[in-house]
Amino acid sequence: ARLAMLDHLRGVSRRAATVVLVTHDPGEILPEITRVILLREGRILADGPKRDVLHPKTLAALYGMDLRLRWMDGWLLVRPAGTSLSG
Repeated sequence: ARLAMLDHLRGVSRRAATVVLVTHDPGEILPEITRVILLREGRILADGPKRDVLHPKTLAALYGMDLRLRWMDGWLLVRPAGTSLSG
């Protein structure tokens, strides 16, 4: 169901001028989305281009833990530091 929803949202994003996606999972941020705003405790932690905002230091500040990131075809794979990003 998650993949079907993301596929549907990708179609909407291709047809719409603006899509606002609210998620707790950075891995759900569509490749078509170019700007990201991170909120922590109701305040803006970071705002800007997706690849600038979705950075290990920024996400560590958001989630309170060190993370490993890998980009694949516009999607972000996030795992706790010390775990594998393969597969």
